[in-house]
Order: sequence, then structure tokens, then C-alpha cells
Amino acid sequence: MTDVEISKTLVHGLKTYFPGLPDYARSVCALNELDRYKTPVCAIKAATTENVRAAVWLAKNWRMKLTVKTSGHSYAGFSNNLDGILLDMSGMTKVSIQGHFNPNSDDNIMILQGGALWGDAYKYLIDHNHNRHIVIGGRCSSVGASGFILGVGLSPFTRSYGMGMDQLKEVTMITAEGYQVKVNDNGELSGDFPAERFSPDNGKDLLWALRGGGGGNFGIVIEMKIKVRKLNDAAGKVVAGKFALAPGDELNEVVKSLYLFPWSSQLPELNVDTMWICEPYTTRVPFVTKFTFYYNGTFDNFKAKIRDSTFDTRLKNLFIERAVEENITQFLRERLPEHWAEEERRYCPVNKTYKLHSSFIFRNDEQTISAVTLAIKRCLEKFNKKFSLETAALFDVTMIHGSGRASVDKTAFPWREGVYFGYIYLQWVDESLNRAMVAFYKESIKEFYPHSIDKKAAFINFTDRSLTHRELKVERDYQHGWYEAYYKDKDNWKRLLKVKKLWDPHNLFDFEQGIKEPVEGYGEEAEQDELGPMLFADIRQRWESDKVPTYTFDDLVRDEGHSCPKCSAPRYRGAR
Repeated sequence: MTDVEISKTLVHGLKTYFPGLPDYARSVCALNELDRYKTPVCAIKAATTENVRAAVWLAKNWRMKLTVKTSGHSYAGFSNNLDGILLDMSGMTKVSIQGHFNPNSDDNIMILQGGALWGDAYKYLIDHNHNRHIVIGGRCSSVGASGFILGVGLSPFTRSYGMGMDQLKEVTMITAEGYQVKVNDNGELSGDFPAERFSPDNGKDLLWALRGGGGGNFGIVIEMKIKVRKLNDAAGKVVAGKFALAPGDELNEVVKSLYLFPWSSQLPELNVDTMWICEPYTTRVPFVTKFTFYYNGTFDNFKAKIRDSTFDTRLKNLFIERAVEENITQFLRERLPEHWAEEERRYCPVNKTYKLHSSFIFRNDEQTISAVTLAIKRCLEKFNKKFSLETAALFDVTMIHGSGRASVDKTAFPWREGVYFGYIYLQWVDESLNRAMVAFYKESIKEFYPHSIDKKAAFINFTDRSLTHRELKVERDYQHGWYEAYYKDKDNWKRLLKVKKLWDPHNLFDFEQGIKEPVEGYGEEAEQDELGPMLFADIRQRWESDKVPTYTFDDLVRDEGHSCPKCSAPRYRGAR
């Protein structure tokens, strides 16, 4: 099928871009060199609900894969597809408040279109001087709100209010059959779908699945409503800070004491993330451990609670010395983007590096934490020794602090008991390092997965290629890959599959690590992802078959300057 044949079927006025156009290059730009030739036949930029319906109609009638893209933050590169249709949601980013905003209430509702990023939501709070409230969104402002919430969602304020999915009040989506479906937090359904689907059970099941079942499964979100949470301090003050520690004899013990801390009983409003970073060529130390922390309250309260806590004395002093009190809107505009600027730079398409990730979910019991901290130390030391002369080679173990406040049975996410949501990250530039990096990646996974909950828990927001890709697969104690890693057990999976069959019976939304229908028997071997049987083979095949785009993101940067979707608008720079 040619580009011309597709274009003749397009709905009048639909913004459709083909290879060779700057807007195509902008829509399909990859955040990982592994995915640079994972290019669709065309990109459709949706601005209305009817545009979304048109994209669904085209994909269904032409039997083409349809991938929905908001921010492109998929760690495993699932935001693009190969020779299908890419639906770019960056034209649907409107944010508003439902009704009149009550500054004294915890019942305000924010409305976000399906393409909105957290930067759009934060900018709305800043621009409208909502100085005493917060939405439970991403640490990076360039993260898409809909994917974040559908895939659980960890926020700097998760420990105070629960996870992103717990804030969901209502979702409106377009199904694979083109129906518009709305479900609210009572499980009540409305829309233009067949009458036989209106049932209390169908509504409750859909709501349950949308809370933690992952994006790309049941429909295309065109709008969602979420809670706007009132902060603990009446004036809207929060505390944030960061510090770093170099390796030393006591570092492991200091960090271990942090990870084992009784959070719920002593400091339930404090969130502490850690990043262990080894970049041997550019730093003077083997690795550095960075800490970022967020407290829902005033500095005086924070200081008193830290002093009364059982933290190590060194940690107490660092927390108090590095703490900054500020209003929530200043925090969203300055402090939060400053803390995660390094992460944002990693995922800018101008940063032309190869990347691999793998995720794990840990409890904070003594046995787990002892094993994990030793595994971190071993991996850092090995990487430093093996890649010390390699420019831009980087290894990072990030531990995101979690544990939310909500009922377990109301969401599809099965790993509520997790306290630390960890991931490993490898980055390199030289393609000749591919084999060595893949080998190190697999060795690192073997160090961590046995200590994840039930020796299998992974976080669906941090999609993990190693759970499906043949070249990256690691022998594990369980058999069923991402089925078990994300969804835990057969009962959870069967309920998700029931929802999938109802709203996407022919699997139009064929997300690589999503709910598959039909599935013959729970736990069949997962399909290989789109990069083919070998991780790097597709790059060569794409080049040899002459399917390389004639106008690339590099050409776009040359012609327009640094204008990628992540960096070209104010919302991506801390909503300034």
C-alpha cells in the first residue's frame, strides 16, 4: 500500500504527515537510538475527537497498526511503530477546572485532554495562582498525563495522596470500534455504544482496568478528570531539597538505614528518591549517590520531625541543611524541573544515545534492602571497571519512593506493597559497545530481579524490553514474562482480558506489552517486540531496504534549531 493510496482515504482536514516533511520528523522523533528507524507510514496529528475517530477508522479499514503517542516517554520505545499509523496527540493539550475553583476545598476537579503533559497541568496551576493545591503528576513535566495515570503514576506527593491512578474521577475514550465511552469513578457508563454494554459490572470493570492496567489497551483517551489535592499547609508551603554523597565505607550503611526507615509511622509525608550514577569517563569518583526529597508541609514541621526521627545523624543534618521551603507554584516552576533536569536531558532526541532499561519493585524489609544495596554496589563497581574509558557510557540505578494510600481491590495494579520502584538505566554512544552493553544489562537484571516482590514484580510505567525481546531475555524463576511481571497472577490477567474483549475485540490497540486477545492459555510465550529477533538487526534491515526517512530529526534541528516536542515549548522548561 502506497502513501498515495492511504492519503486518498483521509478525512477532509485531517493533519497527516508523511516521511520527508518536517512535521513528520517532529512527530516520530525517537528518544533512543535503538528506535531511530522504527518509523510509521504516516503520522496523524489529532486536534479533535473526530480526528481520533478518523485515525481509528483508517487503521481498522487498512488493517494497519495504530500507535498513540503523547510524550513518547516509553522506556522500551513503544511510542512509535514500524510501517503503521502514528496518532500524535500533541494537538489536544487543553487543561481546565470543572466549574468554579474553591480554594478551601479538596474536591476540585481538573480536566485534561488526552494529549496533555504534566507541564500543561502545572502551568495551569501556576498561571491561575492556585497556590494551595497540587495534582498528583510526574516528576518530569514532559511526561504525558494519560499514560502516567493509566500505568499507575508515581508523584513526589504519592505518599501523601496515593498514586496517579487513585486520583482518577472520569475517563472519556474512543474505542477500537469508534464509539465514545465515558466512565466515572462510580463505574457509571455513558456514550454512543450498543445498549447491551450498559451494565454496572462493565462500568466497574472498565474503571478498575483503567486504573493501573496500562496504556494502549482499551481505547484512546480523549479526556480525563482528576482530583486536585489540597496541601497540608494552609498557605501552600512545601519543602524540597537535594544532596549527593560520594562512595565511602559508611555510604552503604547510611543508605541502607534510609531504605529501612519506618516511613508510615514516623514521616508519612516525606518522599525521598535516590539515584546511583556511574559515569566513569566524566567524573572523578567511581559513582555518586544523589538524593532528592519532598515534604508536604512547612520547614518548621519538617525540621522538627527530622530531629525526632530515627534517621542516621549525618542524614538528619543533610536533610535540614539542604531543605528549601517554597510555595507549591514556585516549586512546580523552579525546584521540580531543576531536580529532574538531568533526566529530561537524557530523553531529549538531541541526546543521540543508545539506552536500555529494566524495572523492579521492592519491599523495604531487612533482607530485601541488604541484598539490593549490595547488588547496586557490585553493579556500579563492575561498570566502572569495564567502561572507564568509554565516552558517555553511563549506568544508573534509580529508586523512586512510593507506597500509596488507596484500597488494593479498586485498581488493576497488583503491587501496592511496593515501597521502592527501581530501574536500571544504561546509556552509550559508540555502536561497537552494543554487545558489551547488552551483556552487562543482562548481568545487572540477574542481580536485581530475585529481590523484586515475588521475584517478578516490574512497573508498567517503566516498560521493560527484557521481558519480551529474545536477545535481552534473562532466565528467571517465573515463566510468563510481562504477564506476571506487570499483572502478577492469572485472576488479575483474566479480568483484564475480559475488559479487553469487550472494548477492543479484534485487538486493534496491539500494544507490545499489553493485554492480548485472543490469548490461548494464560502465560503463553510473549510475542517478540517490533525490533525483530535481534535487537540491532532492524537498523541494518531498514537501511538496506531503503526505508530510511528522507528528512530526519537531525535535518529538523539543522533547519529550525532545537525544536523537538519536548523542548520547544515553555511547558517543558518548568512551565516558565
